[in-house]
Amino acid sequence: MNKKFFCVISAAFGLFLLTSCNNGKTGMMESSMSDSLVLNVDSLEADVLVQIDSLTDEFVALGNNGQIVAAKDSLAELSKREKLLRPDYLLDPNATTKLVTLIQKRSALAILLVERSVRDAYGMPLTEAEKAIARMSLEVNDPALVADSQSSLPLDEIIRLKIDYYRKHKRLDSFWGFTEAVLNEQLYLAAQNPDYYLNMVNDEDIATLHRRIELCSEALDIYAQYDPDVADIVEVRSKNLPLTDKKALDAFCSVENFRNFLIANKDAIIEVRNSMIK
Repeated sequence: MNKKFFCVISAAFGLFLLTSCNNGKTGMMESSMSDSLVLNVDSLEADVLVQIDSLTDEFVALGNNGQIVAAKDSLAELSKREKLLRPDYLLDPNATTKLVTLIQKRSALAILLVERSVRDAYGMPLTEAEKAIARMSLEVNDPALVADSQSSLPLDEIIRLKIDYYRKHKRLDSFWGFTEAVLNEQLYLAAQNPDYYLNMVNDEDIATLHRRIELCSEALDIYAQYDPDVADIVEVRSKNLPLTDKKALDAFCSVENFRNFLIANKDAIIEVRNSMIK
């Protein structure tokens, strides 16, 4: 696989990965973690927590395999003429001021972080997006997200996993909710311009991407039993874009099949992505 190609999941992991050598920052995280980010995790049964841990371990084990859109500097270089055709499908950073719920804000943060690499590739201004990222990071009130999203490192270089931190604080629901938004954004961008976003992937990448989606779907299906907001997300996804049935398996078996899938399901993909921020 082309070495320039990095995972949009690096963007997700970028919020959970970073050297924790700064004791002051760690202390801030230890004392500031919200107890009500999404749901009362203490209500989960022991066997359910084991299931979540198992899904998380497998997701982490996938490493940087199975990727489409990317962190900073991983997208294919555009010509000057191509840069003139700036994408009109990116999230308006100013629109994030109207978001109310935690899930909406966390999803918007994921979208903005992923789209930052697209704005950079097209030479688009980043000021408003960066301001929105900083604001959303604080509003989400998750110290790990705040610290990592404000890091000066490119997202693909933030490589040290903070999963242990989330496990310690029983916040793996935050990880999976954020990952769902990143995966949806990955599909959303690819559907907008398959020729551009799929030009650096192979069949193996697409198959691994599908496994990521399966793992995330399994985790959210579990959390949906305890949180009505998560249940709403799962319902919209299941209704509009089932990604784990046999038809989807066929779609993810090759780049060409996946391209056709994106084209045929573009409206549904847009609906699922937008449902997380409205």
